[in-house]
Amino acid sequence: MFFEDNERTPPDRYGRDIPPRTAKDLKQSPVVEFKNVTKTFNAGTRNAFTAIKDVNFAVEDIPDQGEFITIVGPSGCGKSTVLRLIAGLDPHHPPTEGSVKVMGKNVEAPGADRGMVFQGYTLFPWLSVKRNVMFGLRMTGHSEATAESEAMQWIELVGLSDSAEAYPHQLSGGMKQRVAIARALANQPKILLMDEPFGALDAQTRAQMQSYLLQIWRQVDITIVFITHDLDEAIYLADRVLVLDHGRLVQDGHHDELLAEDGPYRMLYDAWVSATTV
Repeated sequence: MFFEDNERTPPDRYGRDIPPRTAKDLKQSPVVEFKNVTKTFNAGTRNAFTAIKDVNFAVEDIPDQGEFITIVGPSGCGKSTVLRLIAGLDPHHPPTEGSVKVMGKNVEAPGADRGMVFQGYTLFPWLSVKRNVMFGLRMTGHSEATAESEAMQWIELVGLSDSAEAYPHQLSGGMKQRVAIARALANQPKILLMDEPFGALDAQTRAQMQSYLLQIWRQVDITIVFITHDLDEAIYLADRVLVLDHGRLVQDGHHDELLAEDGPYRMLYDAWVSATTV
């Protein structure tokens, strides 16, 4: 390990043995940092629309402990804009004001240090599961043999070894998303960005995929930023929850703060439960 102090903090709620932070850890650049970020589309025109306004947050880089963050809020609140700014995707990138940094450097474009999983499966239908996962590895210069070997390791991690030669049309929705996750992880990014990846799945498959994702995250040193409009999903998956409302970051804290009886966001949670309970 990277720590000299033998004192350890208690395991987190996922059972991970988390070492204490040291002065060395805190000197590292954050994995992700937003400083006074505003994004206005069609700026300077009558059709100008501000998606997010003055957003500030940072995700610290702590060795062997990738953070799992959910960003939650209603449709149109700016969640996907935040995610795509991290990814460096047009037309959301660059910000109109402020700065977005990954590992201390301004985001200029998409990069291999950030993997992304969308709600749509985005698999190549003419390629097998194995070839889909190999694709990014081959594009980054890995040999055929190395790409195949590494791809199979990720396919095994997501539990699809028996389907390596299958094609996307032969897979269920949950299996397709596991392939998408394996493909995103194959280049060993520092950050995995997930834009409502389970939104199109039925309730049972969605619950299974949430469990799969947590199992994978426990085994891989990676920061996950996960977009959802489902408060239950946000609280179940992550310790840290960012709440967006009308383009502004209105909460950034531990998931328990949403559930605290006297907390300022308990009303938000109760209203959501009421609206979604039949």
